[in-house]
Amino acid sequence: MTRQVQDTQDRGGVRMDLRAAAWLAWSVCALCLLLMAFSLLLIVLGWSTPLPRGWSPWRDQAVSVVGFIGAPVLGGLVASRRPGNSYGWLWLGLGLSLACPQVAETYAAYALVTEPGSLPAPRTSTRCWPRDGR
Repeated sequence: MTRQVQDTQDRGGVRMDLRAAAWLAWSVCALCLLLMAFSLLLIVLGWSTPLPRGWSPWRDQAVSVVGFIGAPVLGGLVASRRPGNSYGWLWLGLGLSLACPQVAETYAAYALVTEPGSLPAPRTSTRCWPRDGR
């Protein structure tokens, strides 16, 4: 038995199977990428509608989403290959924490400004993940 496994068992910790850890890492990565793809879809659909003052323009939102894509991908790669390396899990957490407010802002902008009433509960999404103090 390796020292790491022995230390984990001595402290009462739970050791995750490598396959389960890889599955979890890629699942979180896929969730982040799906949220970002949904955000990009709403941005493309609402591109021609100008947003009111105080909202991030569609262009800025698109640049943010594209810039955020690297975090969950890097996290998925690192965490799936080396589950004990906390940096991979931190990158996945960062990707998820960036994707949720981004999709909430885009969802609210589309549902309140571009096509009012087209999507359910737009104000709830901004209350769950507030962004920019709104």
